[in-house]
Amino acid sequence: MFVSLPLEIAGIVLGFVFFVFFLRFWLQLLRAPFSMDFVQSLYVALAPVLSPLEKIIPRYRSINLACVSVLFVIALVYAAIACLVFDANLLSRLSFIAAWGFVIESIYWAFFFFLIAQVILSYVEGRGDMRHLARFICWPLLKPFARVPPIGPFTLDVPLALLCLYVIRRVLHSLVTLI
Repeated sequence: MFVSLPLEIAGIVLGFVFFVFFLRFWLQLLRAPFSMDFVQSLYVALAPVLSPLEKIIPRYRSINLACVSVLFVIALVYAAIACLVFDANLLSRLSFIAAWGFVIESIYWAFFFFLIAQVILSYVEGRGDMRHLARFICWPLLKPFARVPPIGPFTLDVPLALLCLYVIRRVLHSLVTLI
């Protein structure tokens, strides 16, 4: 019981850091408008880490490989902590499963919270900038379900997107554990 406590605390801290860097990566991939205050703040906050790396690691089209490498390092740190907690070798199957499981879970929960925030902000008046940002972040997930007709006043795009995310998460977890 207490053995997994350090791993859970590390997972929470590293999950938050992963979330912030993934959000930066996702916004840059979607070409988020820099005129939004939140986008500017995120870029400025992560500039001390990413600016030196961007000079060394080139971009590939619109993919920021420096940000991807930071995400990869965060996953490796999580895998190393998992190996220390469970007394395993860093190159073992357990560390591979822990690293990929961490990445899958972090991306799943990031999109889950984006979708829930988008729903909540759609009902709140004012602060159109945050509502627009939430819709902008979620649009690639909601686009396939945009043509599904609503049931009364309720649209089905968010519940269907959440269901698909859950199924993808379960499939990826089962594939990672098979390796």
